[in-house]
Amino acid sequence: TLGFSVYPNPMSKQGYAHFFLERSSEVKLQVTDLLGNEVSTLLNGNYPAGSYNTAIPAEKLEPGIYFCRLISGEINVNKRSLL
Repeated sequence: TLGFSVYPNPMSKQGYAHFFLERSSEVKLQVTDLLGNEVSTLLNGNYPAGSYNTAIPAEKLEPGIYFCRLISGEINVNKRSLL
């Protein structure tokens, strides 16, 4: 089981991604544009079970719609965020 949220939405200068892992897993957290192009990789590695918060440095992005993509094992979750 994987829980995933992005807040605040809309973002201004910084947002946050929160996720929960029920068991240890490889995790990749990316920010992509509307076309699916990777804009930034925020996390990429093995994480033990638990709850995590990570900052999304939105001040480096142009205003628009973005997706935060969390990939963990076979799970791939996208959350839309407005900047």
